Amino acid sequence: MYGLLLRLSALDADAASALRVIGFFDVLVEQSAGVDVVLKRTAALAGCAVGLRRTDTPQGRRADVDTPVHDGTPPIWARVRPVPVDHEIWVERFGTPLPLDDLLLERFALATSVALSRRQRDVEDMDAPALLRLAVDAAADETRRRRALARLGLTPTGLVHTMAAEGAPGLVDTLAASAGPLLARASVGMAHALLSARPFPRT
Repeated sequence: MYGLLLRLSALDADAASALRVIGFFDVLVEQSAGVDVVLKRTAALAGCAVGLRRTDTPQGRRADVDTPVHDGTPPIWARVRPVPVDHEIWVERFGTPLPLDDLLLERFALATSVALSRRQRDVEDMDAPALLRLAVDAAADETRRRRALARLGLTPTGLVHTMAAEGAPGLVDTLAASAGPLLARASVGMAHALLSARPFPRT
């Protein structure tokens, strides 16, 4: 039913329609919706694809009406709006904009900004094990994973050694000690992820 709202606004762009759009995004903010949720629900509301990316990278996160959130880039004709923390949103409305599209962009940008700020605070509050679990989580948002690595002191050109180990805690402790001081260590399911600036001995 979300997709009907902006289509109906083409016939009735009155204050009530605008308030419904504002209320839609207010609910996302109140529910502490994450970035992917904001993207997916905005695509459903707009009836077209939308996206978010860092301004220093060509690719970002994109949501379409009938597909999961995925990596993507905006077409050259997309409507783009900057948001804080070096990001921008886009809406892929081809052709004539609908009457409430300007309001959609404004509230989409606001909800995205809140979600990004919350995500940034989450990473800043994590300890080293939590940061390492996030960094190796293939299902996590790529931007959050990069921030986790940066918080661990890792750079794109830096050298780091990793190991995934299973076994009794004592065995894992021995492996960890053999590489000297660890940058981070975390339990990931039944395994232990170890991160070191020095190579681990061959076993």
